Amino acid sequence: MYIVTLGNDTTYIEWLTINGVSIDMKVVERIPRVRSIHLTATLHDDGTIASLDRRAYLPNAADTSPVERATIREIGDSTIFETTTRTTTSRYATYGRSPLVVGAYNGFALPVIAHYAPERVGDSIVTTHVGGFYGDRPLIIKRISSDSITLTGPHLGRAAVHARNGESNGFASIGTINFIGARAKPLPFDSVLKAFADAERTRGMMGSSSPRDTTRATIDGATLMVDYGRPSKRGRKIFGGIVPWNQVWRVGANEATQLTTDRALRFGPNELPAGKYSLWILPTPSEFMLIVNKETDQWGTDYNQPFDLFRVPLVRREMDRVTEKFTIAMDSNGSEGNIRFRWDNVELSAPFTVVR
Repeated sequence: MYIVTLGNDTTYIEWLTINGVSIDMKVVERIPRVRSIHLTATLHDDGTIASLDRRAYLPNAADTSPVERATIREIGDSTIFETTTRTTTSRYATYGRSPLVVGAYNGFALPVIAHYAPERVGDSIVTTHVGGFYGDRPLIIKRISSDSITLTGPHLGRAAVHARNGESNGFASIGTINFIGARAKPLPFDSVLKAFADAERTRGMMGSSSPRDTTRATIDGATLMVDYGRPSKRGRKIFGGIVPWNQVWRVGANEATQLTTDRALRFGPNELPAGKYSLWILPTPSEFMLIVNKETDQWGTDYNQPFDLFRVPLVRREMDRVTEKFTIAMDSNGSEGNIRFRWDNVELSAPFTVVR
């Protein structure tokens, strides 16, 4: 059993049994609402999936049928990945065997992967994440020590798994979702599910861990909007912690942060034409740089430097109180506007003017 936490909050608990080429996995999720998941799978010897069935249920719903079902099956020389909800069905086909990790596993695959990681330090396996929202993407599994492997891939960013002799004693996501999974003595599945479901009925759903939000403003005749994800501090160290120094940050969570303006703007010596752009920040211990990039609508780990338009230094200010949920705001002082980024006890601001 693994207890998975995001800062101070338990996000899900996972029970995993691997018996040869058979997998049985049960999960109780809490975010955005309580769900129970039961997954069974049969693997080929190399870890690729021969068949899989995953069903998700809402314990607090009147309808006890699965709210979602995902299946993987091999037909001829193709692998069919099908997801069914109560209202929709989607089907995805890929040629040949299904890769080790697919969308049907969701984030619960890390302990499974430990069984198929390379044995020799320095060796890597390059496989494919199939069926994700952004299509097929490479997934790299690398042995970095006798008891540790790393995974680099879509949505996951980079994760580390403590794995020895094919068993995982824990795992963590590095620099993107920032969850930690700790192996623990198994608790009764039914008891945990009941406790979480009862708490939800009493206190309500926890909601998204990083809800999407927008901030809008009209400044000196320009109409601006920023669309972004809002992660919470949850007792974690932010800058130099879950937002590492010297690495480009997505300025929020999930999909990349987007700025839209109907008028040209000037940031320092740089003129930004009217349009839609993605925003990024490069934090260092001594300086924060705002990056404006012309690529849009990408996932927040898909930063492509060749599309950068310019970088400008941000004004940093230490605040007296902590901002728990990451916040972007826009305001003006006469003809000058500001985009302000607040999280923890830090405010970063990017002054601009509207081009006449």
